[in-house]
Amino acid sequence: MDKSVGRVAGGFTLVELLIVIAIIGTLVGLLLPAVQSVREAARRSSCQNNLRQVGIGFHNYESARGFYPTTVSVSGGPTHFWVAQILPYLDANPLATIYDYAVPFSHILNTAAVRYPLSFMSCPSTPGGPLPDPKFPVSPPHWGSIAADYAGSQGVGNTIWTSHVSYPKPGNDDGFFTGKITELGGKGLRMKSVTDGTSKSVGIVESAGRPQVWYFGRMVPGSGLAVTGSKYVVNSGWPTANSFKVGGFKLDLSKSDPAQQYGSGPQMINGSNSYSIYAFHPGGANLLFVDGSTRFCEDSTAADVVAAALTIAGAEATQIP
Repeated sequence: MDKSVGRVAGGFTLVELLIVIAIIGTLVGLLLPAVQSVREAARRSSCQNNLRQVGIGFHNYESARGFYPTTVSVSGGPTHFWVAQILPYLDANPLATIYDYAVPFSHILNTAAVRYPLSFMSCPSTPGGPLPDPKFPVSPPHWGSIAADYAGSQGVGNTIWTSHVSYPKPGNDDGFFTGKITELGGKGLRMKSVTDGTSKSVGIVESAGRPQVWYFGRMVPGSGLAVTGSKYVVNSGWPTANSFKVGGFKLDLSKSDPAQQYGSGPQMINGSNSYSIYAFHPGGANLLFVDGSTRFCEDSTAADVVAAALTIAGAEATQIP
């Protein structure tokens, strides 16, 4: 007689299958945050590498010229800004041969160049980036450019000095991008002018997500579009001046209109990307110092400390750790 008759084939019962699925779901739930954390750490590191590339461009330019790049707007000549000026000083950068320095940055002959996304000017954590700036140039007709996630510091906004910093405004609070060349043979900022120290003075800040308007992790709905009434951060394309005096913000959810929910306040990191420091890294933003080093600045950093770092000749005692 066949002894196999009457035996039941081995397998999972429904209860066992449900238990296995539950265990797998739990493991996925535990692993997913860790995977996301690792991915963001990689993106943050890549962002810092972008800023180091910018720093290399600045220092190669300074070594060749004896001064740092700035706005060049000589009467009768073409106007160009800092990103375009460092292009020839970066290794293997084909865009330097495409961008036409004989005409202004906003000339139609530079259309192909300004629409080219510069990898070293785009933070990988920015949603949907690199983003277009369809209102470039500011004066119509517009033909668009690619926006930048990094901007030059012109120092500190007056509201910060008057309302949110505990010490008096220094006699000289100029930022790294204060001033411009307006005559033939003129020179930009020299290293000796950074009297606070190149390792303590910020040159470039993250200001990501432009031309969309972001504040405290939220985006103003419909912002950054080339339509009438759209909230917009102008001067965000990489070929533009792309520099500003840094402001601070506070969140006010009592306002029903999202475009009114970020008023002037003390938070200078991740308050808003509207002429301030803003990133999509949890807890802070990357900064490039004049010596070429990068540092991650927490969004809880006091305005006293951030303002001190944004000056180049303020002689303040505080500094970003």
